[in-house]
Amino acid sequence: MCVLAGLFSGTLLGAQGAAITDRTVLNDLSVVPRQTMTDANAVQPVTTTPDLRLQVTDAALHAAGFPFTAAYRPIYVYGQAVTGEQDVTGQNVIVQGGSLAGVIAGVSTGGAVRDNSLTVEKGSFGTLSGGNSLAGPATINRVILKGDALAGTVYGGKTERGYVSGNRVTVTGATATTVYGGQSQSGGMIANAVHVSDEAKTAYVYGGRSESGAVRSSVVTFSDSTALTLVGGRSASGDVLNNRVTLTDGTVRQYILGGQSEDGLVKRNQVILEEGTVNTATGGQSENGQAVSNIAVLNGATVSGALIGGWSGSAKAEKNCAILKSGKAREITGGQSLTGTGTHNIAAIDGGTILRGAYGARGLTADLSHNEVALRGGHSPIIYGAWAEKSGNVSDNTVFLEKGTFQYVAAAKTDDGTARDNTVIWRGGNFKHYNKMGDWTVLAGASMPSASAGEAIDNKLFLHVTNRRVDLLTGFQRIYVHIPANTAAGDTILTLTGKDTPTDLRHAHVYVTLDNASQLKPGDTVRILYNPAGLVTEETTLGTYAEAGADTAKLQVRLSDAHTITATVIRAASPDKGSKAQEPVPDGMLEQQIIEE
Repeated sequence: MCVLAGLFSGTLLGAQGAAITDRTVLNDLSVVPRQTMTDANAVQPVTTTPDLRLQVTDAALHAAGFPFTAAYRPIYVYGQAVTGEQDVTGQNVIVQGGSLAGVIAGVSTGGAVRDNSLTVEKGSFGTLSGGNSLAGPATINRVILKGDALAGTVYGGKTERGYVSGNRVTVTGATATTVYGGQSQSGGMIANAVHVSDEAKTAYVYGGRSESGAVRSSVVTFSDSTALTLVGGRSASGDVLNNRVTLTDGTVRQYILGGQSEDGLVKRNQVILEEGTVNTATGGQSENGQAVSNIAVLNGATVSGALIGGWSGSAKAEKNCAILKSGKAREITGGQSLTGTGTHNIAAIDGGTILRGAYGARGLTADLSHNEVALRGGHSPIIYGAWAEKSGNVSDNTVFLEKGTFQYVAAAKTDDGTARDNTVIWRGGNFKHYNKMGDWTVLAGASMPSASAGEAIDNKLFLHVTNRRVDLLTGFQRIYVHIPANTAAGDTILTLTGKDTPTDLRHAHVYVTLDNASQLKPGDTVRILYNPAGLVTEETTLGTYAEAGADTAKLQVRLSDAHTITATVIRAASPDKGSKAQEPVPDGMLEQQIIEE
């Protein structure tokens, strides 16, 4: 064990020391946080001398061969440093004070550095590392930085070309600019970790980082501290897989990323936000690679910007998920691709508050399909199943409304493209005026700036609610109304309050079914759609359909006046009987069946 206090014990190496040349000495402390070991070949084999104790004074430094004063000491202390393929294992260095360019528990040029430990309780240092190797692996090395300690850059384990695994940095109450659980220039890595807590102050934190290797299963946990950014795993060109960041409390001023790559695949990375605040948080992000199956979960924290499951600049965003359980975010997006494609992404809201909007998928000029937003509680003024902001086709996207409040809901939105087979399923919740999209509440199948912006085809609305109100109903080509069991005669399923604007149902199909548990009797009538300003029903088709749990009654659906579509019970529902779901039946066919009976 090496113990460095107001005095230092262990091997102290520097410019005039017999064991090392001046090529390993840093000449400017200001560059220490970005400095690597300058020339590993200059390091000669050194044997640790546990009994050596050196008081850091001018005379002591000069006697040891260091031509520096105590006020300026750009020197490194190593627990053990070796050359060639020799391994360095089991070094345990404890620092209790001082000010140096760096302290590294174990150093090897080509061998493994393994199971080395560095604990820093006090002092000021440029670089700290559990183990460094130029070409060998760095595994299971540890750094603990605590108390009043101050560091520029901290590495659990570091290599230039070797594999990095199982290294860990713990920062409790101390200050560090940049922290890496594991770092490599070109090697891959797995299972490195950083834990920050107890009012620590950090800037940039990475569980694992490689410039070209794959980064897997790195972890960052952060509580009761401050940072600029947190990144679970990052690789410039390699794949980034299964990394995770957990924020249990504290403040992150810029962003949190579970996984990040410029050109590689980011997959199955996670961000979990339990308490604290952050500007933006993304499960996985790649500038040019795919973002697949990443997750961001908000469960009590505050996100002042966006919560995003997975993000890609130019490639595919697929199967990503953003979940809001509690807390607050400006907006959440399941998956986002600026110019690629977005498919099978989900934004799920179980509670909490969204200040602006929730989007299953989002892009600038992107085709978006099979994405979902599920609102099971909480509040979101704007909800889009998919949103192509400038152009792109949007198809097979879905919005589920089960509980909560909202102002503007669209199955899909595009400013230039085709909107096809998008769906809103409304089972619960209510529209509310948030004044985020003007003074209107809107329920839309396809939202487009104008009729010339693109084509809307077979967008669907399934209504499973009663006595609801919305200002504007638009963009649906098919409307399916399931009259709930609790609906009474004379109730209105949906009132269109329209602000003196008629509801345009031209070329639309409106089909109705009655729940098997309904108590409505033959002759009872329910208003399906009502707008006091009128309904435009040119070439509108009215009829019935059957689905599981609503397939035994017979109804007559008709336009009773210029303002109202009604459904009248011809044969009451029977909860003890049922049949298979059927295709919609146009009203003319229904009338013929009634006559024959």
